[in-house]
Amino acid sequence: MQKLDFDLGTAAVGAAPSGDLENAERVMRTHKRVLQASGVVAMWVGAKAAEPYIMIAVNPAAGKQLERTIPDSIDGVSIYYIEGIPAA
Repeated sequence: MQKLDFDLGTAAVGAAPSGDLENAERVMRTHKRVLQASGVVAMWVGAKAAEPYIMIAVNPAAGKQLERTIPDSIDGVSIYYIEGIPAA
């Protein structure tokens, strides 16, 4: 997985086709065991310039370890992470 390198608000301007988002959600469900490693506090699907991704929020102490454990992409869907607990 890659550390977030873009602004979520700016990147969300272009929406991905619903089929692409559904595919990313399927990937997230199918690979839940890999993506929900110890230290992961939340995960969701989003789009960056109309390209779907999986975003993972991680405990800051676990970020570097998880970066080596979780791949940068699964089934063509990029995986990014942020450190901390997202606000509702």
